[in-house]
Amino acid sequence: MQSNTAFYSRRAVQEELRALGAVGDVARERHAKLARTFRERVQSHESSNHGSSQPGDGEGGEVLNEEWRCGLC
Repeated sequence: MQSNTAFYSRRAVQEELRALGAVGDVARERHAKLARTFRERVQSHESSNHGSSQPGDGEGGEVLNEEWRCGLC
């Protein structure tokens, strides 16, 4: 399993790419917002030294992945 930091970083990049490829303004902004949210999570985990925890270990990594789907794509 990957660390939460790696997971959030990967998801941030995915959302940034989706924002770049989005056709509509609403979808573009939604993906950009998700990318910012995941970047904030990366910074939070790095600053609190939680980079070694795993998604699904009670910190909500897997839940976040399900909750933060765009719904427009």
